[in-house]
Amino acid sequence: MKPSTAIFSSSISCILLLSCCLMAAGQSSPGSAAVMYRGDAQHSGTYPDSKSPRGKIKWAFPAGNKIRSTPVLFGESVYFGSDDGYLYALDSASGKLKWKFKAAGAVSSSPAIYQNTIYIEAGNAAFHAVDAVSGREKWNVKSGPALVADPAAPYSPTWEYEHSSPVIAGGMVYFGSADGNLYALDPATGKQKWVFKTAGRIRATPAVAEGVVYLGSMDGTLYALAAQDGALKWKFKTAGNQYFPKGEVQSSPSVSGGMVYFGSRDSALYAVNTADGTLQWKKEMENSSWVISGPAIYKGLVIIGTSDAQDLRAYDAATGDLKWKAASPSPGNILASPTIAGDIVYVGDFYGTMLWFNASTGKLVGGFTTDSRIIGSAVVKDGVLYFGGEDEVFYAIE
Repeated sequence: MKPSTAIFSSSISCILLLSCCLMAAGQSSPGSAAVMYRGDAQHSGTYPDSKSPRGKIKWAFPAGNKIRSTPVLFGESVYFGSDDGYLYALDSASGKLKWKFKAAGAVSSSPAIYQNTIYIEAGNAAFHAVDAVSGREKWNVKSGPALVADPAAPYSPTWEYEHSSPVIAGGMVYFGSADGNLYALDPATGKQKWVFKTAGRIRATPAVAEGVVYLGSMDGTLYALAAQDGALKWKFKTAGNQYFPKGEVQSSPSVSGGMVYFGSRDSALYAVNTADGTLQWKKEMENSSWVISGPAIYKGLVIIGTSDAQDLRAYDAATGDLKWKAASPSPGNILASPTIAGDIVYVGDFYGTMLWFNASTGKLVGGFTTDSRIIGSAVVKDGVLYFGGEDEVFYAIE
């Protein structure tokens, strides 16, 4: 499909100086620190690049099916998965295909990279470790069969577009599975270190901070586990509502300042104390709007997208007070997790528009239109925005 562009403001410009902090950006050089979904193991969603793209296509690469995977940048390459079952490696400057790896199933999760190895979950069929340079498989492990969806929960599992993505921290790689388990593996060999079982499919990506793994499950519970051995430290149960009494947690949690933030299908955004799992605050969305979007953290704000409310919102991280909310001129459901670079927040919507807003005020400053929905998140480097969409195209926008 031929992509089209739409610029929503004439005021798009370069905003700050380019940061050199590549580690946190998920833009490391080969062989260095881990690179993963949402930028880091705490899922801040924040990248240090500060050049704002102007909305012009640098290049576009056609995949074989829908792209729901959030990309990662590593060295001179960009990596992403597709529902065609391939993990792709492209030259980030030209968009030229370097290699593609055929996984055991659809790759709608996002890659993580550590010591020149790429880790990816493939459609509940297998978890793969692949050489980042050659695209050759190093090892794979199988998880169990997916748990049966709750027939009482409407639209489930219809809206479970993205799968749990791997997280690397403390010498282990963690991933959640639709079999209800969180697995902790040795990244070099795939040997299982420990496993923790929940009562629901795991679609959220776990976060790791200060030796604790924070895990959301479709059983409606957020778990805090000791990263070393998987021992349960505490658990927090969502309230649920009449449509989703379990309060399914599909939003990947973010950890910042002694708090863990996450959303639920029960239409609420939660802030829970990391020390003991007590509720700090809770904010409910109107229109029975799910909060599937993973929060991004920016200068004391928690920024999330909403489904039926069809907007992006910023809440005070300490109090939960609403600071701003914003939408595109043609609002659509936002299931994607926002990305922040410099003072700009980027997020895609169900109308296929990648939007950028001022992160402090919520003012719309630009956008780019594709031919179908955007489910995954974007990453930014040197003023270039990288993302894929359900139009089966992967974009580099400069």
